[in-house]
Amino acid sequence: MTSGKPLRFAAAAVAAAVLAGCAQGRADEDSDGQVSRLLKAAYATTVARKSLAASVTVTVASGVTEVERGSGSASLWFAERAGRTDFSAVNATGSTTVVAVRLGDDFYEGRTQADLAGHLQNLVEGGQRDAQSLPQVRAAGLDPFQLLTLFSAVDWPGSVVAGKPVVKVDSAGQRTEYRLTVDARELARHVRPADRGWVTALAGQSAGHQVVLTATLNEHGIKTVSADLPVPTPPPAHKDGETWTAPPTSVPVHATVTDQFDYGKAVAPVARP
Repeated sequence: MTSGKPLRFAAAAVAAAVLAGCAQGRADEDSDGQVSRLLKAAYATTVARKSLAASVTVTVASGVTEVERGSGSASLWFAERAGRTDFSAVNATGSTTVVAVRLGDDFYEGRTQADLAGHLQNLVEGGQRDAQSLPQVRAAGLDPFQLLTLFSAVDWPGSVVAGKPVVKVDSAGQRTEYRLTVDARELARHVRPADRGWVTALAGQSAGHQVVLTATLNEHGIKTVSADLPVPTPPPAHKDGETWTAPPTSVPVHATVTDQFDYGKAVAPVARP
């Protein structure tokens, strides 16, 4: 992800116009083109930052039955492609905690900070050997960059099947959500080598070829983004030296992952375990 100041300022101007409700399309641009331009600007504004904090929620369901729920926090440092997620989850068998660190091509995962160094996975090599085992596939939401990687489809023609705004009205007032359908097979051609394995594996799963992202924007860029992702098995974690998973089921399992970005929160640097 690269950006410069001119792009950052242009993107910020567009995002601010969206928030004010006065963004205008170009005379020769249809509504789809306007939405594409706004989403690209919001994405560029977000990833142009040095660092960013987020809250993360994940709901794992077997069909329509919830089997696991978790929440946590994430930190992202864009230039270094460094990030960290601290997560806790609960299901019918108990609860657990997970710490995950992403450093470029490497992914560390453990139940505690002390566990991290012993659970290192190279995402490039892992994707070549067995992409189904990558953390982004088997435990959606642990990689702090996962949803933004999918959102990066806005930068690649052909990677977005559809994008449309939807006006929502509830107790919090009126807001505009943007629903973006991403072609994972096409996106896999463009992402970094460390992400190509899991995006390709996602595209090969049932309901994984086209992924729908739902996003809201603010003056900073992307405010929230969520996606419903298929997972081959319930996300595992380490607990007391054993593998811990949600109860087994024959019904397809999927995880709804939501990131809410906090542009005013200080972000601690991510250290190598």
